Amino acid sequence: MQHRERRRRRRAIRAVTIGIVLLVVGGAGIALLRTVPPAGARVGQAAPDFTVPGLAGGTVALADYRGRPVVINFLATWCGPCWRELPDFDEAAEKYQDRGLVVVGVAVRDSKDAVQRLASNLGLTFPIGLDPAGAIAVERYRIFGMPTTIFVDRRGLVRKYWTGPIDADSLNRFIAQIL
Repeated sequence: MQHRERRRRRRAIRAVTIGIVLLVVGGAGIALLRTVPPAGARVGQAAPDFTVPGLAGGTVALADYRGRPVVINFLATWCGPCWRELPDFDEAAEKYQDRGLVVVGVAVRDSKDAVQRLASNLGLTFPIGLDPAGAIAVERYRIFGMPTTIFVDRRGLVRKYWTGPIDADSLNRFIAQIL
């Protein structure tokens, strides 16, 4: 009987201790979250500017496209869904270029050679920038999954933030909203 009582007390003490630890850790987690800067690409706010080395040489800079609607596609050569959707982005770039649309790819954590092979194999013609360390994707745009597409209107405001693969119909529908 005494043995059962001791076991119950130990369990109760252990449960209270775990509860206190969870409260302390949870409180510290909430305090930490308050110090993390807000997401960089929020709908209705200005798209964070960036300049990255271009796949074709020179640089790719968002500021170069001010006053034009821009679709920014964050991609990676190791991302299967990226490969499947990229031809749709190329087609949209050509289809809407007379209306001022610019499609910009940003290859995240990839080598120039790997991105060049992908662009060549798919026959991509839109500008692609290189973000080998992921600094633009992670620090400026808070992107943690590929593919991710940002739709920016003529005023430079983010109008849509899409994570995951996008089909051609949705791509065209969202482009129509920023033209």
